[in-house]
Amino acid sequence: MARARSSRCTSAARFDEGPTPISALIHAATMVTAGHLHVARMSAAVRTVRHALSFVMTIGAITALFMGFLRVIQKTSSVSSRIRRSASSAT
Repeated sequence: MARARSSRCTSAARFDEGPTPISALIHAATMVTAGHLHVARMSAAVRTVRHALSFVMTIGAITALFMGFLRVIQKTSSVSSRIRRSASSAT
């Protein structure tokens, strides 16, 4: 590990950072395109199986509600931590 961080290897430090905004956009666009392709390829199966669409919609709804619930908790958590930090710095 120490060898990767030596002064001779300058590109290793760059990989410690998160993705750039451009690479994140490219990744998101690729995932959306893959999702559309997957839906198009599975449309024949969804049309022939009676409850397939209901199953997919149920899984999507559960996922959306769960992610929304997590966002509310995360937002509440970040707000309360900011309040605690500002209160402790005021003293």
